[in-house]
Amino acid sequence: ADGEQDLLLARERFSKIPENPTEFAAIPAPLAQAIVEEIADRGYRKVAYQLTVSMEEAQSETVGYWDSRAALAYAAGETEDVLSSARRAYDQLLEQNNGILPNTTFGRKVANNFAAALLNSGEEVEKSLLITARLYAAFPQAAITRINHAQALLVNYRTQEALLVVQS
Repeated sequence: ADGEQDLLLARERFSKIPENPTEFAAIPAPLAQAIVEEIADRGYRKVAYQLTVSMEEAQSETVGYWDSRAALAYAAGETEDVLSSARRAYDQLLEQNNGILPNTTFGRKVANNFAAALLNSGEEVEKSLLITARLYAAFPQAAITRINHAQALLVNYRTQEALLVVQS
C-alpha cells in the first residue's frame, strides 16, 4: 500500500509518469532515465525503482541500465535485486570489452558497485577480493576502492593486510 501511495503522489508531481508502467517503457531511454533520476532525487526511490524495472525489456542490453537499477534497488530496499543487477552490469561491461575492465570512471564504478554488492550479500567473497585487488592496484588512492578492498580482505580473514590498506 505504501508503494501505491508513493506512486500516486509521484504521478501528481510528475506529469510524464503514465498510468500503465508498460507505457513508461515506451518512452525513449534517455528521457525515461532522466525522469527516473528526477523521481529518485525527489525521494520517491521505490517508484523510481519500479519504473526502472518496467524498462528492462527495452534496456536490458545496456550496462548503464543495470548499474542504475542496482543503485535504485539498493535505495528502494530491494536487496534481492541489488546483487543480480550489479552482476549483470559487471558481466555486460566485461563482455563488451573482451573480458577487460575498461580504465574509465564508469568502468571502475561498475566494478566497485559489484564488489560492494558481493560483500554486502556475503556471496563469492573470493571474487570480491579479486575485483577489489585489481582496482586497488590501479587506484590505491581512491577512497571507495580502499574501503571495498579492506572489507574484502577482512571477510577473507586477511586482517593484517586490511589494516595496511586502511592506514595507507
